[in-house]
Amino acid sequence: MKTKTEKETTETEVKNFYGGVYFDRCRMTDVKLQTLVQGDMRMEAAPDTGTDAVRPGSDRRVEEALAALKEATDADGGRIFTQKAHWYAVYRVLSELEGYPKQMKEFCKLMEGLGMDRSHPALSYEMMKKVILPPVLKTARVSLWPTFLNRAEESVRRQIVVAAKLMDLLEKS
Repeated sequence: MKTKTEKETTETEVKNFYGGVYFDRCRMTDVKLQTLVQGDMRMEAAPDTGTDAVRPGSDRRVEEALAALKEATDADGGRIFTQKAHWYAVYRVLSELEGYPKQMKEFCKLMEGLGMDRSHPALSYEMMKKVILPPVLKTARVSLWPTFLNRAEESVRRQIVVAAKLMDLLEKS
């Protein structure tokens, strides 16, 4: 016969168990889990050690793509990567497709380590967080951005062009 403590523990484990993942000490509201994970896997928050996350791909490949992006021109011969706000498009591409940090501030710190805060245009966290995009672009995967190009306002169109060019450059390298 189980004691009350054992019963409470078992009930908590069952309530927090879903498809092989334990959700301990998590608050989830209005969340739909769409993927079932097979096997027993416990996920716990680890303290931040200050080390950079391991990313797929190489920084050299990304640095070369960024250098090419800075030199890229449109059909009229004008550069496409000209404003600090364009770093938002770079952030979205690298965080979604190359495994760079999803937190904008962490992403900026990593890019500063690569010297992008001294490039032209200079990386600026303050400018990136002020970028205003239509809600559909804020939530859409960056790989879908080019489909919105024809309907976008000029400032949004520039973000899309920068993102599309960087994706193209990364694909070629």
